[in-house]
Amino acid sequence: ELAAYHGLEQALVYLLDHGCPLKKPGISSKNAVFSAVKNGQHGSLKLMLERRPQDVRQVIRDEEEDSHRSGHYLSTFWLTMTRMDFAAAR
Repeated sequence: ELAAYHGLEQALVYLLDHGCPLKKPGISSKNAVFSAVKNGQHGSLKLMLERRPQDVRQVIRDEEEDSHRSGHYLSTFWLTMTRMDFAAAR
């Protein structure tokens, strides 16, 4: 999560290639995808999508389910839309 947030792309590649999870177990709001988008790290987001696209999609699906269940609607997609961050949304 910190590598994605800070745009530490070499560290992120290492972590992704060695199976590091994109989401911490049991913590719905903490994930590498959200952290990258939150800090405008498009390079980090691109790396995650290139190397682990299924995992990124699952994290976003899980966020949506968690937000509907809890009534808390802060998600990666919501953040990209409210910031008009079309590069991240794409």
